[in-house]
Amino acid sequence: MKEIVKDGIYERVDPVQHFSSDFPPTFFIHGTSDDFIVHRLSVAAYDRLQELGVESGIALVEGQSHGFDSFLTASDPDYKSVSEGFTFLKRYV
Repeated sequence: MKEIVKDGIYERVDPVQHFSSDFPPTFFIHGTSDDFIVHRLSVAAYDRLQELGVESGIALVEGQSHGFDSFLTASDPDYKSVSEGFTFLKRYV
């Protein structure tokens, strides 16, 4: 991040800092073993949307890494988490 945000003002590039009450409904699916983007960032984003009264949901999938949902099938035990996201989105699409 230091190479990208040379002035060190990370709040400027933190999407959570730019959320507002008119943000669209959002559902987060994140693996707890993601070593590319830590899952606490999704938790922070979800918490902020909740504070703003934005319809939102989150599924933290224990032990999964970044992109785990790319190749899931309906018979995979972790598919339930992705399915929760689809159900959420169907209410708004």
